[in-house]
Amino acid sequence: FVQTQIGITKNMYDHQVQLYSQDKNCQFIQRSTVSKFNQVYQDRLHSYESFMSIEYDDMKALIGQENARQVCEARKYVPQINFDIVSEPISEKIIRIQITGTACFKWSKNCHGYDQEFIVAVAREDNGLLVHSQKIILNEENYKEPIKVTVLIKVNQWNKIRIGQKQVTYSQYVAGLQLEDDDLLNDAPPVLKVCILPTLWTGGAAVRQSKTVEISKLAIQNMDQLKYKNTSQPNLIFQNNQQQYFTPLPKVQPLSIKALHWKEAEQLFNFTHFNPLQSVMFHQLYFDIQNVFVGAPTSCGKTVASEIAILQILKNSNHLKCVYIAPLKALVRERYDDWTNRFGKIGVKIIELTGETLPTAKSLIEANILVATPEKFDAVSRQWGDKEFLKLIGLIVFDEVHLIGTGRGYVLESIVSRFSQYSQKTRLIGMSTASSNANDIAKWLQVPNKNIFNFDSNARPVRLQIHIQGYIGEAYCPRMELMNKPVYSAIKKHCPNLPVLIFVSSRRQTRKTAFSLLQQAQLDPQAPQCFWKMPNEDLAVGIEDTDAAQCLKYGIGIHHAAMSVTDRNSIQKYFTNGQITVLVCTATLAWGINVPAYMTILKGCEYFDKVSGRYIEFDISEINQMCGRAGRPQFIQQRYEQQISEYFGEATMLQLKRKNVFNAMYKFNKQLILQNLSNKHDEAVIQILDELELRDANTPQAVSVIMCKQQMKDFYKQFIGDPLPFESSLLNSTCGNALAAAMMKCGDGVSHFPDLINAEIASQGQMSLIQLRNWLQLSFLFLRARKNPMLYGINLTLLAQQLEDIELSNFDLEFEMYSNGKNISCQPREVLLDFFVVLEIYKILDRQLQILQDSHLIECLNPGEPYLKHKFAKCSLGDFTSRFYLSHKTIPHFVREFFDSDREFLEVLCESVEFKETPVRKTENIEMLALTNQLGLKSYKNYKGLDQFQSTEAKAYFLIQTQFRASLQPVTYPNQDYKLDLYQILDTSIRICAALCEVAGTQRAPFAKLQQILDVSQKLIQGRESFQQQKELPQLQLLVFGRLVDCKEKMLELDVQFINKNQSTKPTYKSDFYIKTKPSTFYVAVGEVKSLQEVVRFPNCARGNSAKFQMTWQRFTHVYVESDLFIGVKKEATVDCQQVGKDWVQLYDSEKEEIIITVE
Repeated sequence: FVQTQIGITKNMYDHQVQLYSQDKNCQFIQRSTVSKFNQVYQDRLHSYESFMSIEYDDMKALIGQENARQVCEARKYVPQINFDIVSEPISEKIIRIQITGTACFKWSKNCHGYDQEFIVAVAREDNGLLVHSQKIILNEENYKEPIKVTVLIKVNQWNKIRIGQKQVTYSQYVAGLQLEDDDLLNDAPPVLKVCILPTLWTGGAAVRQSKTVEISKLAIQNMDQLKYKNTSQPNLIFQNNQQQYFTPLPKVQPLSIKALHWKEAEQLFNFTHFNPLQSVMFHQLYFDIQNVFVGAPTSCGKTVASEIAILQILKNSNHLKCVYIAPLKALVRERYDDWTNRFGKIGVKIIELTGETLPTAKSLIEANILVATPEKFDAVSRQWGDKEFLKLIGLIVFDEVHLIGTGRGYVLESIVSRFSQYSQKTRLIGMSTASSNANDIAKWLQVPNKNIFNFDSNARPVRLQIHIQGYIGEAYCPRMELMNKPVYSAIKKHCPNLPVLIFVSSRRQTRKTAFSLLQQAQLDPQAPQCFWKMPNEDLAVGIEDTDAAQCLKYGIGIHHAAMSVTDRNSIQKYFTNGQITVLVCTATLAWGINVPAYMTILKGCEYFDKVSGRYIEFDISEINQMCGRAGRPQFIQQRYEQQISEYFGEATMLQLKRKNVFNAMYKFNKQLILQNLSNKHDEAVIQILDELELRDANTPQAVSVIMCKQQMKDFYKQFIGDPLPFESSLLNSTCGNALAAAMMKCGDGVSHFPDLINAEIASQGQMSLIQLRNWLQLSFLFLRARKNPMLYGINLTLLAQQLEDIELSNFDLEFEMYSNGKNISCQPREVLLDFFVVLEIYKILDRQLQILQDSHLIECLNPGEPYLKHKFAKCSLGDFTSRFYLSHKTIPHFVREFFDSDREFLEVLCESVEFKETPVRKTENIEMLALTNQLGLKSYKNYKGLDQFQSTEAKAYFLIQTQFRASLQPVTYPNQDYKLDLYQILDTSIRICAALCEVAGTQRAPFAKLQQILDVSQKLIQGRESFQQQKELPQLQLLVFGRLVDCKEKMLELDVQFINKNQSTKPTYKSDFYIKTKPSTFYVAVGEVKSLQEVVRFPNCARGNSAKFQMTWQRFTHVYVESDLFIGVKKEATVDCQQVGKDWVQLYDSEKEEIIITVE
C-alpha cells in the first residue's frame, strides 16, 4: 500500500530523480506543479540529496513563486532519518554498531497515517551480504524522540574442540590438538554499510540514507601481549589466552565411586560410577587442593562434582567447614534437605543460611556444611573479625557462578575478593554453564590452567534440539498474547504426554499463560493427554493460591515466587512425581532445581528491569540455562528402567541395574541390554527391545522452543552456542547482563561499588589506599575493565592518542608499583597503554572513596600526606551501613534533627535506594487507586489521582499503609504480586529502622526520634497501630543502678537492667501479619530527653539483660527501654544521680512507686 501523496522515484537505468504526486486531490502540491518541476529539473537531479539541496530562490526563478512554495512545503513531509554511526568492539569476536538518529520531516496524519515503518539494514560492502536488518516504527507521538538502534555482529566463529573419536588418555588428546589462530586482529577488517529507508513510501529506495563503517582496529586489550600484567600482586595467576575455549572430552571409562576410598561416603550416591565429566575432573576435585573452575551445560552432573570436593574436606580436615553458595532460596532449601538426609548418615551437620533462618553462633561453629545465598553469606562474612567460624572455612563452592553475569554478580565479587585477600588457604570452586570467557572467571578465582574445565554443548549427555521462533510487535503484552497459541501447538507437536516446562518472565504471565492453555485445551477435541477435560479436585486440596488451584484441576501447574512455600513445594512435587506434566513458571526453576522436564518453552526472552524501568533481553547464559532444563539424564534413565520393568518384570530390571546397565545410558542401547540378559536369544525379547528402541528414537530426548522478538531471532541463532563474555556488575547492576551491556541497555543501573568499599573498610576498621588497590585487583571488575575498558567508561582510543603527549617521568612511582619495580622509560606501547588503563580504574576507586567521605561513612586519617599514603577509617554511619546491608545513600538520607510526623518519616523512608527495585507495573496505578479509595488512605505527598502511583516510592508508601491496618481491616489485594512486593518492602523497612535506632545514639538525637523509629517498626510487624490484641506481650521491670568511676572527673557509670516476667515470651517472635520470624529485640537508651547519649541493642532477648553506660555526671539522666516488636511495651524514667558515690546505688525500680536509694 502507498501511504503518501508525494514522493521521489528513481529510474534504475538513467539514475534520474523525479518528483511525483499520487493523489489528484493532494493538499500539498498540484499535479501541474509536479510536471513543471520534473520538466525543468529532469537533467539536474541525480539523488535525493541533490533534490533536497535546491534553494527556494533558485526554484522560484525557474518554475515560479507559487510552484516553488508548493515544492518546498511538500518536501518537508518526505520521511527521512538523519543518523550517525559509532562502531565499537565488545570482544575480540564481536562488534557493536550503535546507530543514533532523528527524524527530519514534518508529520501529517493525512500524509503519513498513524505510523511510518523504516528498515535498518547492515550489509558488507564488498560482497553485499546482509548481516542484520530490523524494523523501527514511528508514530506522531514518538517520531521526534531520538532513535537508537544497537547491532551486534559476530565477525568470526570461536574455535570449538570436538569430542575425540579415538580412546586416548586426556594428556595425549590435549597434546594432539592443533589450534587455529582465527583471531580477529589478524583478519582484514570488513567495511560495513548501514542503510535506513521507509518501507511504505513509494520510491523509498531513492530516499534511503546510507553510511559506511570501517572497522579499522579493535580497542580490546590483548593481555597476552603485556609484559607486566600482574600489577602489584605477583602471585596472581594469569592464564594464556591461546589455550582452547572449550575443554575436550576424551572417551574415558566411567570411574567407580570406590575411587573415594571411603566406604561410608560411597553410600551417599545412588549410582556406582561417576559420569564421564566427573571422571575426568575427579583427581583435581578429590586429591588436589587448588582452586577449580567447572563450566558445563546443565544436566552434566556439576552438583555431584561439588560433592566430591566437599567429601575431600570432610575426609581430610574435620575441623574445617564447607560453604555451598546457591543463587536462590529454593535451591538452598533443596540442597539442605537433600544433604541433611544423605550426609546426615555419616554424621555431617548441615546449616541453612538465608534470610528466612536464624542460626545461633553455636550451631554455626558445630556445623560442617553451610548452605547459603550469596547476599546472606556476604552480610555474615563482612564481620570477619567477630565471627570465628569464618576463619575455619576450608572450601567455598559457588554453584551457578555465572551469576557473576547478572545484576547480583557484585555479591560474588565481594565474597571472592574478601576471601582471596584474608583467607588464602580457603579453596574456591566455581560451577558454571559453559562460558566464552571461562579463562577470565578462572583468573578471578585464581585457578591454575590444569584445573580449568569448560565443556561445551557437545559434552551434554542428553541431546538437545532447539527451535527458535520470532514474533512481530514492539509492545510486550500483545506479543505475549500472540505466543499463546504457538505454545499450545508446540506442546501438541513435540510432547503431548511428556513433562514440559514453560518459562515466562513475570508472575502475571504464569497465570495468563496457564489459563490460555486451559481454554485452548477445552476447545480442542483432540487435546493432548497432558490437559484434562475433567477436573481432578484432589490436586487442588490445600493450595492457597486460587488461580493455581483452578489450573491444577486440569493438569496445569503454576510456579512463581509470589506463591507460598507450601504451594510451590506441593506443585513442584506433583510435577516431579508425574501427577501433572505441564508447569508454567518463572526463571526460578532454571537455576539448578531438579525437575523432570523433557521439553522447555521460553515464552518471551525479555524481563522487566526494575531499575531501568524497561524490558531487557535475557542474557544468552540465562537462555541456555532455561533451555538446559530439558532432558535431565537421571530421569531418562528412570524412564528406561520403568520400560524394562513393565515389559520384563521388576526382577529383570533390578538384575540389569545391579550390572550398571542403566548408568550413562542416555539413549536406548538394545545391544547392551541383550548382553546382560540370560534369555538374549529369545525372539520375543528381541522384538520387544526393537519396539522400545524404535519408540525411543521417535520420542524426543530433549526439545527446547525459544520464542522471541522477530528482530532478535537471527541474533539468537548466531549466539545461542557461543554466549557473550560475562562482565562485572560492580559499577552498574544492569551491566552484569552481558547482552544488556552489549546492547547499551545498562545506563540506568545501580552502582554497588561504594557499598563494597565501605564494607571492606568497616570490616577491617581502617585500610590504606594501597590495600584498597590490592583488594580491587582481586575483583572481576579489575580484570574485565583491563580487557574491555570501553564498557566501563574508559576510552582506550583516547588514551592511545594521548600517550605521545604524556610526561612519563611523572608516573615513575606508580609504574614501579604496577610492574613490581621496573622503570617506565623505554617500555613497549602495549605496556604503557595497559598501565594507564589501570590508572583509570584506580580513578574509579578514588571517586568512590570521595563519595563515601562526602556521605560521612569513612574518613581520611592523614589528608595532609601524599595521596598514595592515605589511610581511610570507618565512621559509625559506615559501620551501620555495612552491618545492616544498606546502600551508602540510605543512612545519610535520614540524618536530620527530627521528623514532624510519622507520615513525613514514612515518606522519607520510602525514598530509600533499597526500594528502587520495587516493580511498578503498567496497570497498577488504576488498581492502587481503587485500593486506596477503598481503604481511605491519604495521598502521597499531596498528589492526586493516578499521578501519585507512578513511582516505587509511592507504591512502597501505600503498601506500608495497608500493613498498618492489616489487623483492623483485612486487605484484599488485586493479585499475589502485591503481597510479595509488600513482604520485600517490610523486610527492607524493618532493617532500615533497626539501623536508624543505632544511628540515633551516635547522632545524639532526641528521645522522640528513637521512639518514632521504634513506633514505625512495631506497626510494620504487628500490622496494627494500637496496643490491643498482641500475643506474648513482655512484662518489663526496669532497674537502674549507678556509681562514680572517676570522682575527680565525675564520670558516672549506669547499670540498666530490664527483666521480662512473662515466661511465655520466646527469643523469637512470629506475628500474624509478618511472615518471617523476628528476634525479640530490645533497645536501651540513656541521656537527656533532648539528646541521646548512647543506644544499645539486645537481639534475641526474651528474659532480659543489662547494659552499662559511662558518661559525664549530671544530676538527672533519662533511661528508656523499648522493643521494636511490641506496641506500648516500654519503660522510661528520669533518675536522680545526686547521691551516687563510689559504690553501686540503686536509683530506680519500676515496680516501686518512689525512687529508693539503697546501697547494694
